[in-house]
Amino acid sequence: MAVNAAPGPTVAQMQAAQNMSAEDRRVMIENMVAGLAARLEETPDDVEGWVMLGRSYSVLGRKDESVAAFTRAAELAPDDLSVRLAQAEALLSALGADNEQINEEAVAALREVERLQPNHPLALYFLGVHARQQGDAEKARAYWTRLKALLPAESPDAIAMDEMIGQL
Repeated sequence: MAVNAAPGPTVAQMQAAQNMSAEDRRVMIENMVAGLAARLEETPDDVEGWVMLGRSYSVLGRKDESVAAFTRAAELAPDDLSVRLAQAEALLSALGADNEQINEEAVAALREVERLQPNHPLALYFLGVHARQQGDAEKARAYWTRLKALLPAESPDAIAMDEMIGQL
């Protein structure tokens, strides 16, 4: 990743923030995030800056902007697993409801995670969910069986995978 990321708040800024009202703290944070976004307009190739902006937007609950920032970082660093993973997580978070269909943009990001790390648990799990949502029980079973093989045999997660596979 690039090394140009904006520095975080100084010790003095953090101490001052402790004495602020919640509203004043929120305004200060919003201003810092706006400053980072403005700096990235001038240095658009700063991968770490885009990742920081994506995380900042996520913390502020600005999911669409978080997705956009992580997507920009992924465009700049397509083979960086941590960036691809952050992008996938932001896309999944932006979906909202538990039963909402995983969209093609999230699937594409998950496939990139799988490309970089074929047995990444998050990718295997959600690609399995997507396959099930698409009515492809065989593909869901394949993803979840791969995931289950990575888990300790009698762990709660392995048991949950067995149940999900059994429901296909």
